[in-house]
Amino acid sequence: RYLWHVYNMDPDFFRRHPHEKILEGLESIRGLKMLVIGETVIDEYRYVKPLGLTPKGNVVVFNAESDELMAGGIVACANHAAGFVDRVDILSMLGTKGESYEELVRSKLKPNVSAKFFYRKDAATIRKTRYVDASLNKLFSVYQFLEDRPVSAELDAQIREELSRVLPEYDVVICLDYGHGMLSAETMRFLGEKAKFLAVNAQTNGTNIGYNLITKYPKADFICLDELEMRLAAHDRLSPAEELLPLIASRVNAKCAIVTRGHKGCLTLDEQGALTAVGVTSSEVVDTVGSGDAFLAIAAPCAAVGLPMEMVGFIGNAVGALAVGIVGNRGAVDPDAVRNLLRQL
Repeated sequence: RYLWHVYNMDPDFFRRHPHEKILEGLESIRGLKMLVIGETVIDEYRYVKPLGLTPKGNVVVFNAESDELMAGGIVACANHAAGFVDRVDILSMLGTKGESYEELVRSKLKPNVSAKFFYRKDAATIRKTRYVDASLNKLFSVYQFLEDRPVSAELDAQIREELSRVLPEYDVVICLDYGHGMLSAETMRFLGEKAKFLAVNAQTNGTNIGYNLITKYPKADFICLDELEMRLAAHDRLSPAEELLPLIASRVNAKCAIVTRGHKGCLTLDEQGALTAVGVTSSEVVDTVGSGDAFLAIAAPCAAVGLPMEMVGFIGNAVGALAVGIVGNRGAVDPDAVRNLLRQL
């Protein structure tokens, strides 16, 4: 049982948006057809116990106690969305140079999620191993044989051919760009032109910092970034977020945008250019891995149906508050828990 708090909220928010309206808005996304495109990532947690220092070299020695494999990347995003949307499809990539993990990934999909995979022969499926202690502190991470150069021209053409065939079926497309080579500039342009509603996150991680920016995309209907990703795209460390978010949104021709800000909540931008700071929902933080993907998974369809952006931000904050209570991508956010939390708040 958690004690929930809402920080830094406009006191009039709940007058403008009573909880019945928020729940109706959340339910309005149920009938959408959603496509999630991007790389599949296998998240491996290796739980270790520190034993002490070696007598020579002062190297910390650990005892390996257990391992856990989880389906991350867009698989986790799709599973979060599947609790709120009736149909979610995945278009992703696995590697065949080594273990593909396809059986594991398919076993983790929710019943209303289907997957179409492309196969990269020059790479393994992306696997990120985190060494974790008993308190879930991450000690260090290792990518297993990462190959993040662009895919071949032939495979790139196959991806766009499939997109050309299926995009008309979907009401909303979420593009999760982890910067590992699946999405070419031509594919980014194609998505912006052909998707009915395109939501994009271009993620900054340890392998691509400064190189995988949202400004690669010529057009998106909705962008969702964390504050670092926004500041890197703007090449600006110090200016207020309120100045930078409209700037970045205009560069990708986005109708609306959200920047998530950790303990500061989030900042939303609507089609009229109005900015709203939406307070953070606090809870016990177990693990922040995947919380941003969970936020986007629900915020994107909410934005697609035209909910007020401050309501979208508030729903996203509630989803994120529950996501940080899940170890890694072990499971998806429970829709009933989200609705109950919205009522409590």
